[in-house]
Amino acid sequence: TGALAPIHPNRGRWIGFGVVCLGMMMTFLNITQTVSTLGPIQQSLHASSADLVWIASIYSMLVASFVLSAGTVGDILGRRQVFAAGAAVMGAGSLTAFLAASPAGVIAGEAIMGVGGAMILPNSLAIVTHAFTDPHERTTAVSVWTAVSGLGLAIGPLSAGGLIEAFSWNSVFLVNVVVSAAVLALTPGFVPDSRHPDRHLDPPGLLLAIVAIASLNYAVIEGGQDGFGAGKIIAAFSVALLAGLAFVVVEARSRRPMLHLPLFRNSSFSTANVVGLVAQYAFVGIAIAQVLYFEQIRRDSILATGIRLLPLMASYVVVSSLAARVVR
Repeated sequence: TGALAPIHPNRGRWIGFGVVCLGMMMTFLNITQTVSTLGPIQQSLHASSADLVWIASIYSMLVASFVLSAGTVGDILGRRQVFAAGAAVMGAGSLTAFLAASPAGVIAGEAIMGVGGAMILPNSLAIVTHAFTDPHERTTAVSVWTAVSGLGLAIGPLSAGGLIEAFSWNSVFLVNVVVSAAVLALTPGFVPDSRHPDRHLDPPGLLLAIVAIASLNYAVIEGGQDGFGAGKIIAAFSVALLAGLAFVVVEARSRRPMLHLPLFRNSSFSTANVVGLVAQYAFVGIAIAQVLYFEQIRRDSILATGIRLLPLMASYVVVSSLAARVVR
């Protein structure tokens, strides 16, 4: 991080970059933290296999469903405001999961956190890219921002293991309550605001994007449980396809689209997005699979699982931090 220039001239605004990264880290921390806690949740709340699938999946499903819409809302209302609101929603969801006395309560908490995570992710990145005007500094800043996601994934099993050994599974969800409170306290004084004055709400596009992504995620999640030949899974895939095609048509004809489709004619833009999509899904998927393997197959403790994941996470953090030099 030594190559980073301060986001703003004074030191206080440099703290703002740290606050934004802390909020973003929280969204990834919840992924491995929740997966690590599935065993104790099942034992304590007598959760079924279907309950565990939704506890582990609904957060990511809602993040994916609302992230595009939340970015547009941030452009219009102000990225700092939506980022802070996302932190508050994440904290509320974590508190809901902490107080849950049934699997349905944990699922509800994870769903609330998913909405908050969708509000944080695009707006935290927009805040960073808007704050760095120099292309080299921006590349470095985004690299550090990306590395923090690996840090969040690494901390998840470690914090969950330590807390469960000392307390109960509920205590794991207090981590994000504390982090969100810190982000909320620091955001007004240190995180700069920015907007996109030319952006406007695109209700048809927003609705179609949510339906398409939510249906696709539902089909993938439930298909793994019920089989991809089941009628409801085929129906969900069909809805996703039709909503996706309708989204493309609506955005192509809209005078103020939420997603400018001509951008994808640029081969560099399209390639970078495809590579980023595949790499991020693969990395998070591998992290989740390894947590399940160590805990469910090898019967390692949650804390031991976190320690064993450190080489994977450390390499991700280090390479992400150094990637800016390669990109230049």
